[in-house]
Amino acid sequence: MLKKALIVFVLLSVVSLLGDLTYEGGGSVLGSYLEYLGASAILTGLLGVTELVSYTMRLVGGVIATRYRSSSIYWGLTALGYASLLAIPALALTGNYALVLLLIMIERMGKGIRAPVRDVILAEVTQGMGRGLGFGLHELADQIGAFAGPAVVAYMLYSSGGNYRAAFSVLAIPAILAVAAVLSAAVIYPRIRSVESRPTGKGVMTPQFRLFLAGASLAMLGFPYWRSIVGYHMGAVGFVPDYMISLFYTLAMGVDAAVAVPIGLLYDREGLRVVAAAPLFAAPVTAFLFLQPSIENFAIASALWGAYMGVYETVLRASVADLIDPASRAWAYGIFSFTLGASWMASSIIMSALYQLSPHLIVPYSLVCEAGSLMILLRLAQAKK
Repeated sequence: MLKKALIVFVLLSVVSLLGDLTYEGGGSVLGSYLEYLGASAILTGLLGVTELVSYTMRLVGGVIATRYRSSSIYWGLTALGYASLLAIPALALTGNYALVLLLIMIERMGKGIRAPVRDVILAEVTQGMGRGLGFGLHELADQIGAFAGPAVVAYMLYSSGGNYRAAFSVLAIPAILAVAAVLSAAVIYPRIRSVESRPTGKGVMTPQFRLFLAGASLAMLGFPYWRSIVGYHMGAVGFVPDYMISLFYTLAMGVDAAVAVPIGLLYDREGLRVVAAAPLFAAPVTAFLFLQPSIENFAIASALWGAYMGVYETVLRASVADLIDPASRAWAYGIFSFTLGASWMASSIIMSALYQLSPHLIVPYSLVCEAGSLMILLRLAQAKK
């Protein structure tokens, strides 16, 4: 059983690598592709709505998985979710921007519906190696894909003279391989034990989980959204060329990957105390971004931004499994993903409004959120001792 669990963990990590390669590759040029097709800026802005739909579908996925407690349902939702990756290479078949937005909506819905059940499976198959390490290695694979995808698309656009259809078409390969790997994992590990275990009767919204959600949501509420306020500010200051904004994001993704495994190992050793690292990494980000803008400060902010994302994708996700009994994890992961996603969307709106008044106002707002998050998460760690 341990050997099968390890094989499934490797397969799911490969799936995430291929998945990120596909949708991060396609997503890296979506804005420019819509502009190429003649879409207005307002229509292009609807891409943000697809992210909200994705977070909502995570809640839906958690509800379905909890209502129909079956290993076949869990694997079916996971396979269906990854099959939606095929919507990205399908962009090569249309030149209509309305259909482009529809295909992106389909892909985001698939990502949302698979996330809770996939994390339940990951929490089970990583139990023997340590959940922190397991989620850290999974996030590392994820970020390798996030690096590779935009690079592949950039090469295809360069070598084809700007042919978007050629760039999107090549992404069919990792999308198909991802679906094949999920189906292979389902065959190897058909029975998910935590799914078929009896609920303890404690439910999901325990006092500890409520504290965890409150602390993690506050950390996200004070954390800037890259695709809106961070990228916008870097472009607005006037001394940062566009290509350097992309390099800053690459730096952030690199730090995310570098942090994931060490922070995961630390979590396995120290437990929930490590969750407090989230607001500690997030707190200085806005200060380096908005108080004294410079290339050096933007680089530091990018590194801290990536470190926070590494903690979020590794430690916070692993914590859900340790706070909730196995039978309730799908619903818990759905609530977790939806709540933090909604908090991040709210952060984007609030920080954008503050930015219109003065970028400096974002700093105290963020610090208050992160201080509140730190106090709550430290209280959680003390309560679990």
